[in-house]
Amino acid sequence: LRVSRFFPEDDDSPAVRAFCSSDNAKTNELLYRRGDIHDMATAHLAAIEAAPGLGFDRFVITATSPFERGDLSALARDPAQVVGQYFPTFAEVYERHGWKMFESIGRVYRNDRARDLLAWEPAFGFAEALLAIEAGVPLGSALGREVGIKGYHGDKFKDGLYPIL
Repeated sequence: LRVSRFFPEDDDSPAVRAFCSSDNAKTNELLYRRGDIHDMATAHLAAIEAAPGLGFDRFVITATSPFERGDLSALARDPAQVVGQYFPTFAEVYERHGWKMFESIGRVYRNDRARDLLAWEPAFGFAEALLAIEAGVPLGSALGREVGIKGYHGDKFKDGLYPIL
């Protein structure tokens, strides 16, 4: 299984950390390259169940992206416009909470094969995050909150927890 980002730590990019809050960045990423730890765990269980009938295969495990191949050029130029086509209330929700959409999305991870062949369905995605933001409840799964931030190591570097050269 090729799992997307699911860890709760702040982004490893100083530019992303300067652009928006950690929850804002993670919610943006649910559109194209992030999942919840609960969904990562259920995908592993589904793969174990399906393995005897499937044999070896590769699956991308991530939140379900709404984007299609035809969206890619526009996502690189104006992701907010594309996201608004799929989630008409997103701009209002983000504005009320002082959040921002990334200025460009350059790649999109797709989980179609995992959903089809593993009979797996992620429970947490961008739509669920929008509902949580509006309801004022924590983002993601109870498992994610229980596991919490563990940190990669005890070292501190100039730009945060990550050794950036």
